[in-house]
Amino acid sequence: MSAPHRPTILATADSRTQGVLSAAFSPDGKVLATGGEDDLARLWDVSVPGRLRQMATLAGHINDVRHVAFGSSGRTLVTTGHDRLVRLWDVTDPNDPEPLAELDGGQDATPTVAFAPDGHTLATAGSDGPVRLWDLGDRRRPVLLATLRGHTGPVLSAAFSPDGHTLATGSFDDTLRLWNVADPRRPKQLATLTEEGGGIATAAFSPDGRTLATGGYDFAVRLWDVTDVHDAGDPVTLRGHAETVFEVAFSPDGHTLASVGKDATIRLWDVPGPALGGNSGTVYAVAFSPDGRTLASASHRTVRLWDVVAPGGPIRLATLPGHTDGVVELAFAPGGRTLATASLDKTVRLWDVGVPGRPALLGTVSGHRENVLAVAFAPDGTTLATAGADRSIRLWNVADPRRPVALATLSGPEHTVESVAFGSAGTTLATAGVDHTVRLWNIADPRRPVAQATLPGHTNVVNDVTIDSRRNLLASAGFDGTARLWDIADPRRPVPLATLRGHSNTVADVAFAPTGRTLATASFDGTLRLWQLEDPRRPGAAAVLSGHTDRVYAVAYGPDGLLASGGTDATARMWDTDPGRVAGRVCELAHPAITREQWARHIPGVPYQNPCR
Repeated sequence: MSAPHRPTILATADSRTQGVLSAAFSPDGKVLATGGEDDLARLWDVSVPGRLRQMATLAGHINDVRHVAFGSSGRTLVTTGHDRLVRLWDVTDPNDPEPLAELDGGQDATPTVAFAPDGHTLATAGSDGPVRLWDLGDRRRPVLLATLRGHTGPVLSAAFSPDGHTLATGSFDDTLRLWNVADPRRPKQLATLTEEGGGIATAAFSPDGRTLATGGYDFAVRLWDVTDVHDAGDPVTLRGHAETVFEVAFSPDGHTLASVGKDATIRLWDVPGPALGGNSGTVYAVAFSPDGRTLASASHRTVRLWDVVAPGGPIRLATLPGHTDGVVELAFAPGGRTLATASLDKTVRLWDVGVPGRPALLGTVSGHRENVLAVAFAPDGTTLATAGADRSIRLWNVADPRRPVALATLSGPEHTVESVAFGSAGTTLATAGVDHTVRLWNIADPRRPVAQATLPGHTNVVNDVTIDSRRNLLASAGFDGTARLWDIADPRRPVPLATLRGHSNTVADVAFAPTGRTLATASFDGTLRLWQLEDPRRPGAAAVLSGHTDRVYAVAYGPDGLLASGGTDATARMWDTDPGRVAGRVCELAHPAITREQWARHIPGVPYQNPCR
């Protein structure tokens, strides 16, 4: 498909053919096999895509043919049907196919099948639960190699990874099981992934083997990051189908996923999309490295690093384990080589991420008696601020991150501290917390911090605070559903500028764009808002970004204006905020262009303009 955003019909099979239940292309793309409700499999010549010609009919099944699949050489075709049989065919000459063998693995209903990439191993499974591996060295006499047990319900789907070392099987028991089949005579279970949707009807690996797509009876398509099968995290969920998803398949370049549903629709999805999966539950924090090439996302006990400039889309580079409870805040040092992670396990860990694909633990900051909720580096990278539920704000010398040294503890807050932020000069520290206030501190001498001012106004917990020193602006986010702007040119006498209203729930996080002219807010109402700050006393109307399916906890800008967010739906999401690029993308996808008649109907009284000329 040369233009997946503008698909066109090339040809239609003979209308006398009964319902088609399955289809598969030969490896060279010249032959199409189909299975149908007429108990037959058929071979079609598609060497000229616009002229589909039937080559042969394969008879033998005594009920619907539900699955067809080619071996890697294109010489073998396997078919399965409601008659419980698996049939092997020699299709070396697709005009004259010959039956090779029948397999009856004991299934009670339609078996599912999958060929290993080498074409010598076949996996079969069915309603009796076990998965069987067969050696097809002699195609007329297949030999049972091993039986994989573990599923507690009918197995509906099977798929081999591109290297043939991993087999994925999906079942009505709501589990997706991954097996090491590098030696098919001695398979071993690697991992069990759970989907609560009533059954996994289909599975397919991406060409690079990093992503596993599934579809099932809850009408959803899921994308699992299986770069490390032992640390797959939570999947990205794609919704749109109105009925069971029976089939998924990746394009050869891996950039498009097709899904087929009982709702009589075929859907095409761009992959990877803007959502980054594989996180362990809620994504509480996101942060870009100073060069914008790496994104860190924090969730339960782990932090993941992503290459967000990789050709073809973001790629997971590494996982940072070690914390024994949720990771709730992140901060890159100005040079980008050190990452600080704050956790509910009462510690902050410092990591060497100079080579993001090979992170290494440098040191651990200990001293807090309760959850650590906030962390930030000073602009010189040698001072670190931490704060948390023990109502303390602590400053540390991390010039040698292997040996953090305590500098001072700031006294004043009588409640949990939720957030800390430095001004660009490094002499001002802002803190925010459960006492409904923001506080400013002079830390010109970090061993002797001095309280400068308290900023009231919020009527509930203040979740986050951030500073844009170029314009002397401070922004805060609150449980009261508002974000607030302050002029802190004189940090001893801050001036309230504006209250941003519009979210229908808690504002959890705020971030200034690199230009300082836009403020992003993240909310428990499931949206992000972008506020124009040309005049911070009169913020412009907000653009609303929707995509998360639950609370949004985190938002961060990269140096080039790329926006990232994280939320309860276990995803980090990427947003392009450049109006020109976004408009170009819309025009690329919108097809056909609006006509004059449609324009007149929807925008009466305004002269017609082609918006994508």
